[in-house]
Amino acid sequence: MDANNLKSNIPTHELTVGGDTIVFYDYLTTGESRELQKLLLSSGKFNTETSKIEDISMTSFLDIQDKSAAYVIKEIKIAGAEGTPFNQEWLNGLPVNLGNAVYEEINRITQVSQLTSEEKKN
Repeated sequence: MDANNLKSNIPTHELTVGGDTIVFYDYLTTGESRELQKLLLSSGKFNTETSKIEDISMTSFLDIQDKSAAYVIKEIKIAGAEGTPFNQEWLNGLPVNLGNAVYEEINRITQVSQLTSEEKKN
C-alpha cells in the first residue's frame, strides 16, 4: 500500500510563511517515529539513567530534521497555487527566518508525536 494512502486519515493543519502555505500532518505514524528513533540511536548515545539520547552531532541532528520535514509536510501551496508535494529544495530556498519557523513547527509535531498520553496532558 502507498505511504500517502496510509496517511490519508491523518488530520492536517496549515501554516503560512512568506505567502506560501504549508500543509502539515498533525502527527507522525508509528513507522515514521521508529525510523527517526533509529536515526537518533545510530548517531548518539542512549543514557539509561536519564532515558535520553546524548552526544548527537549537529550534522546528524540536521539530517533528522530534514527527514522529519519529509514525514510531516504533506504539501506546499505556493502563493495561492494548487498544492504540490513537499520538496526539500523549496524549504532550503526560504529565507532563514521563514525556514526556522517551518522547522519550529516540524520540531513541535515530532516532539508531540513522541510524548506519552500522560505527558500530553501536562
